[in-house]
Amino acid sequence: MSAVARAFLDSNVLVYMVDHDAPRKRDIARALVLDHLGAGSLALSTQVFQEFFWTTTRRLEVPLSPAAARGLAQQLRSAHIVAPSVDMVLAAMGRVEECGAPIWDALILTAAESCGADVLYTEDKHLLRLESPVRIVDPFVAS
Repeated sequence: MSAVARAFLDSNVLVYMVDHDAPRKRDIARALVLDHLGAGSLALSTQVFQEFFWTTTRRLEVPLSPAAARGLAQQLRSAHIVAPSVDMVLAAMGRVEECGAPIWDALILTAAESCGADVLYTEDKHLLRLESPVRIVDPFVAS
């Protein structure tokens, strides 16, 4: 992996890091996070942090405590963090108008584009069908 290539991770990838019901996806997600964090190429957005917290504390079969989820998020603070601006939100709204993407997915892709990511890792079906200069990849699909 090139240290220059920036990888943006969607919240679903982060959630799989702690999902004991999906061991294969958990291993893939952990490897992606550790490899890119170690290389200094990991990018996330504040939206991804929020979705990670909500999902891991409310939606997993065995949810994390809020303190545990916050602790994991704090470990990811060294990633390149995108805090969406009003201009980014408006650009995402434009994408919704153009292709009907859900606003949350459009904002994830806009954040990935804004930080110069080479790849966006997600398993979100809506994101996987969008066009972008950022390569959109489902890391859990066997190649």
